Amino acid sequence: MRGIRKRDYPAAIGYQSPWYKEYAYIEDHFARLNTALTRGEPIVRIGVIHPVESAWLLAGPVSQNGNQLQALEKNFEDVTACLLESQLDFDFISEGLIPELRKPEDPAAMGRMRYDAVVVPVCLTLRQTTLDWLDAFRRRGGDVIFLGDCPAYVDGVLSDGCETLYAAARRVNTDRASLSDALRRVRCVSLRKADGEADPGHIYQYRQDTDCRWLFIAPSRDPGKQDPTKGVQMDVLHPEDVTISVMGRFAAEEYDTLTGQIRPVSCTYENGVTEIRRTMYGCDSLLLRLTEGDAEALPAEKHRRVVQALPLRGPVEYTLSEPNVLLLDQAQWALDDGPWQEREEILRLDNRCREILGYPARVGKLAQPYTMEPKPEEHTLHLQFRFESRITVENAALAIEDADKIPLTLNGEAVEKKITG
Repeated sequence: MRGIRKRDYPAAIGYQSPWYKEYAYIEDHFARLNTALTRGEPIVRIGVIHPVESAWLLAGPVSQNGNQLQALEKNFEDVTACLLESQLDFDFISEGLIPELRKPEDPAAMGRMRYDAVVVPVCLTLRQTTLDWLDAFRRRGGDVIFLGDCPAYVDGVLSDGCETLYAAARRVNTDRASLSDALRRVRCVSLRKADGEADPGHIYQYRQDTDCRWLFIAPSRDPGKQDPTKGVQMDVLHPEDVTISVMGRFAAEEYDTLTGQIRPVSCTYENGVTEIRRTMYGCDSLLLRLTEGDAEALPAEKHRRVVQALPLRGPVEYTLSEPNVLLLDQAQWALDDGPWQEREEILRLDNRCREILGYPARVGKLAQPYTMEPKPEEHTLHLQFRFESRITVENAALAIEDADKIPLTLNGEAVEKKITG
């Protein structure tokens, strides 16, 4: 198609997209999930002071501050991953918003949220307003946890102003086990593998709705990629038996986001904790609706197992729902009588020609061709596409605009121009 009419952001969900009839399968899933995960309020009991202002303090020549900045970034990433993959959901707290969002009558409140613990990751500086809020929060029973050394700056100025709070608060090592153990009392949800070990492969969101709670569990990393903690490829095929523990006694229903079905879930109870056992595959997610009270006795869920793997070896038969298409998107090219150039993608090739001729680049704001005054054609662009076919193709058609004006050859022979639609 001429101009940029072929490009639509996002792609049209219609007959131009061959998968549009199946699109509801994934979009219904997201719509159902969105409905559940935008209701009520998130249940988050942990706040984390965002250390961006320490990064500002280190802004400058990489030769001077690069190592410190990398160490700060590495610790920030590690703390984030540790909390998420330990099923310790948290909110980042912006120091700049604390004076606006805090409530002096209730130091645990921050905007619409209330926290039981606040973690201060490795940082160099804190604002005085942050220190004042953390001190009031601690005095009213909140748990303040510092990771690493005492910050040496207040409001970006060298100061011992953090030392009093640092001495009164808890200091915890930055490793996953220490931080997870320190926040054990504020835990809402935990996931354990069959051997009892914590399951870092899943994260969750937990919400309080009007008459229920929603718990959504999903993989914490791409199942098709290498597990950076173990240096091995994650196994999508073989499932894991996971025990989901939720603080409190609840009856659970599974809301199947792919089919829309609702099914009761078998639960057990121990010491005020609801436990649900589930078999999770590499790409599985799970949405549970929890209501207070004990569930009716149900048989334990049958674990879904791979009964047999069927590898596909050699050719198999298939059918097409529409004619097959070969996209001609890379071509050798020559401008006017110039020499042939190396093969290039059409969009880049187009920009290169415009650059040579001094024409404006083809960007999103370029006018559509039908709005422009017709002008005489000044240059000729030759395109040569190469492809191989191992079979004889009959009744092939070429989809191209301006076919009546473009000379066409195939294997050196002129192509008869018979426009069919």
